[in-house]
Amino acid sequence: MNLVLILLFFAIAAFAQQTSVAVLPSDGTVLNREELEALTDEMREAALKILPTSTFTLLKQDVVVKRLGGAENFIKECKESTCIVDLGKKAQVDYVAQASVIKLGNRIRLKVELYNVRTEGLVGMFNDEAENIRGLLAAVKKKAPEVFGKISGTSSNSKDAFTNSVAGGISGVQTAGGGYEFDGEKSYLVNLSTEPPGAVLSFDGVPSASCTKTPCKAELREGNVRIIAMMEQHEKADTTVSIKRNNQNIAMTLKPNFGVLQINPVYLDGIGKDIQWNLTINGKSSSLGEIRLSPNKYSVKLSHECYESIGFDVGINKGKREVFNMAGNITLKKGGLNLSAEQNGQPASEPIFVNDKRVGETPFSGSVPICAKVEIGKNKEFVDVKLKYNEKVKYTYKGNIYESKSQGENKVSNANNTGSSSALKKCDAVFNPNKKFCYDGEIYNLCDGVPYNPTTHICSDDIASRALCNGVQYNPLIHICKKNNIVAECGAAIYNPATHGCKDNTVLPKCGTVVYDPSKHICKDNNLFPKCGANIYNPATHFCEYNTVFPKCGTIVYDPATQACKGNVLISRCGTNVYDPATHGCKDHTVFPKCGTIIYDPAIQVCKDNTVFSRCGATEYYNPQTQECRFGAVFQK
Repeated sequence: MNLVLILLFFAIAAFAQQTSVAVLPSDGTVLNREELEALTDEMREAALKILPTSTFTLLKQDVVVKRLGGAENFIKECKESTCIVDLGKKAQVDYVAQASVIKLGNRIRLKVELYNVRTEGLVGMFNDEAENIRGLLAAVKKKAPEVFGKISGTSSNSKDAFTNSVAGGISGVQTAGGGYEFDGEKSYLVNLSTEPPGAVLSFDGVPSASCTKTPCKAELREGNVRIIAMMEQHEKADTTVSIKRNNQNIAMTLKPNFGVLQINPVYLDGIGKDIQWNLTINGKSSSLGEIRLSPNKYSVKLSHECYESIGFDVGINKGKREVFNMAGNITLKKGGLNLSAEQNGQPASEPIFVNDKRVGETPFSGSVPICAKVEIGKNKEFVDVKLKYNEKVKYTYKGNIYESKSQGENKVSNANNTGSSSALKKCDAVFNPNKKFCYDGEIYNLCDGVPYNPTTHICSDDIASRALCNGVQYNPLIHICKKNNIVAECGAAIYNPATHGCKDNTVLPKCGTVVYDPSKHICKDNNLFPKCGANIYNPATHFCEYNTVFPKCGTIVYDPATQACKGNVLISRCGTNVYDPATHGCKDHTVFPKCGTIIYDPAIQVCKDNTVFSRCGATEYYNPQTQECRFGAVFQK
């Protein structure tokens, strides 16, 4: 009997000497209930790993709740208490710890504290940041054991557990205050540039509103920052930089991920040089010159009003240049021409010139480039004949001699046009053919009783002479010669028709031969591009909205900041990763799988039969729709 009493005495004494520790439920509105419970469980696991069970007792959650007077009183105490130590005293423990979280910008700030309840002194703590609950759990797992290890009697302080001697001298002096120290996060202004410029940047997976395109400046937090630079037809540049000071310069190089197809426009004898070549690559319009293409095989087609169409395939490799020899592959479009001449109603033989080369005399029959310049006679009078591709055209040049079929002044005249062809309009109005003549639907006065071509000649002092301006032929119907320069009138203004045109009485510039509005288009290398703000874009591959250019994925416009295009199929973007929205979702720049239509975090949840179950405690899971978790235990609602 005495032996039993002695053993019981020592057991009670040993239990009384054990140190009690309580881990309070994690606090913060940033996380949901399941995430806070997972954070608390990770804290308890860290304590169990470092605290010897022979000398320490880690109180269960239900014990802590009971000592505080039940669940309702526990919740009340947690809300009203301003100090973790107060809760530790009410729970009747030696040490108390708690994790708390707050929102800090786009990240979550974590603070873990451990107090000695008897002395009310802070034994240990740490702060950390993360983007989501996974990062917070990893930080607790890594750093919490070190905090619990500062309790006297743990493995890291084992010498205190096995010595009874007391060191001499004064120690443990504590003073109030000590001066305020700023523990907030520092930020610095940095200068960012890329080669080539114009890249889109993101910092720790978040795009910057102040730094949308390099070069630019950005305010970044102190410490390591992951910077990603992206640019069309370039490989992604991904690096982590330590931000240490203001005006820090950060330069990144993007490796090209394209090859070059070079097609320079060529014209035979200058034929059709005022008309642009049309180029399509895989059915999409493009501009001639140096064309950057992603590595792949492409189908190329070239077309022109004056030349036969050209088609070929080309394989583009990264960093390589392919040059198409246009001069050796172009052929002029041709049509047939039967050309006759009449003088005073009688057939005449006149020399024929095609592009300043004599090719025969009238009557002439042969193939002629449809865009060629055709002239007749020793003075090389212009023949206004409209040639047709792969068709024959008959034309009679009648010089300055006209035949009137009018039978009097009161009859409608159908007088022949000068150098007429079936393409010229007839005059419907009544006129006196002895004083006037008809040309292309308009009535003109005879020049010394003789009609003339008003598009190439001028009647002055009853003499019809060619309209030349400093030796250059011009059309007097639409142009005038002023100070040896051919100009045109547009409203009250005059302009150079070689560089400008007239539309709605407004002078507008030309891009090649096309008149355009600079407020809507930009001319580059004689090619017109739609204008989007200050930038140009290709409507076949991009779209303009709010003066910003967005790329197209197939026919759908998308934002590269939130989406990616792969094989003309849109894929959602989450931070720096892409995902399929049918099977995954995005939260806090992190990709999570879906359970049915709901995204969930596998670190704290599980999916069974398309239903999400949350973790309760270390091993239990529950359905939030029908169950609830209280202090590590599952209860039916």
